[in-house]
Amino acid sequence: MSEFTLSGSKAGCIEIGGICITANNVSREEDGVFRLSGNVIMNDFLKFTGTVTANTNEGSISGNGNVSINIPPGLPFGGENVLYRGQFEFNLASEANKAFSTSLQSGANRFLRIANLPEAMEDFQYIEKGNQFSASMTLPRQLKNTEVDLEEVSFTTTEGLQLAGEINVPGSIKLGGVSELSNLNFTFNTAENEFSGGATLKTKLFTMDGTVAMRKGGVDEVEVVIVPAKPIPVGPTGWSITEGKGEIKSIQTPPITLGLSVDMEPSATAGFDLVKLDDLGLSYQFGRRLRGDGKLQVLGQDVLKAGLEVRRRAIILDGEIDFGGFLVGSATLAVDNTSQGIKLRGAVEAKLPIPAGDSFFYQVCDATVGLPYTVESEQVMPHGQSEHARQPF
Repeated sequence: MSEFTLSGSKAGCIEIGGICITANNVSREEDGVFRLSGNVIMNDFLKFTGTVTANTNEGSISGNGNVSINIPPGLPFGGENVLYRGQFEFNLASEANKAFSTSLQSGANRFLRIANLPEAMEDFQYIEKGNQFSASMTLPRQLKNTEVDLEEVSFTTTEGLQLAGEINVPGSIKLGGVSELSNLNFTFNTAENEFSGGATLKTKLFTMDGTVAMRKGGVDEVEVVIVPAKPIPVGPTGWSITEGKGEIKSIQTPPITLGLSVDMEPSATAGFDLVKLDDLGLSYQFGRRLRGDGKLQVLGQDVLKAGLEVRRRAIILDGEIDFGGFLVGSATLAVDNTSQGIKLRGAVEAKLPIPAGDSFFYQVCDATVGLPYTVESEQVMPHGQSEHARQPF
């Protein structure tokens, strides 16, 4: 072996796939194979200790030592961060994507530290974007019955360490013997400054699902769903509340929206899903609109949907109807307060189709006219225009 100096885009630089590797000591073992030691650095960002072998013929580097990154002071995890200790081999990809990956999936990689969480690295990529470099890896793990999935870990010279992933706590946690907490989860994306969490609280009186989302450094969204253990009667109306929901959205990104909704069933049949008023709700978007919605369900199927929306200069009514696929219709009516006065606009559409099915009747119809088949349809457009169509059967 002989010591020598390489000449390239950078003094003492070995280029593989457009990536530059420098070292204090570089020696040639054979054509295209080099041994590097002393301050071995890739693209002024990723650092290796020990002796590193660079094979320009195969496009790979290998060695036994520390793999670390240097993040500028003042950024998250600024300074030198050791990613891996042990034997390694990186197969560099083509110059087109300037990335390399490794199959460091074994338990031998016990020294990786990401936010003080030891983990085995499954996938590692090094991507060059001008003067910015990043790495990403998927890190599933089990820690005291807690599932931590780091979907992406990025290291950049401009943003430092950024994490994105999810933490789940399986099973349930007993609270004083009278309630339990389950479905605990937490998602995070530090690069986008987005965090969210949720859980389910079950008591003898009710079950509550709650979620909270944080964006731009503050709470941005809160949602709570409460299901009582027994339906709550609404006075003498004959109806009972089976579920309630409240939410507030876009706190950090106005306009803020408030929403309340309930599910209701006839008190005599509550719990049997025979007839149900579903998602009877009211939402208000500050300074823009007030909207009410609701659905009528029969045997668990949506039969009727209706909505009313009030805006600054308009009122809009809309609805849909669907009786088992045999009678389908929709309608929209809007009243606009314009500079030329009050104007009406809207449309109504109704169809009498024969849906597809498996019974003998459907098979005969399908063989005759092909299903689904529309027997009759009617469309009423603005200004009294209408279209009527009837198909022979």
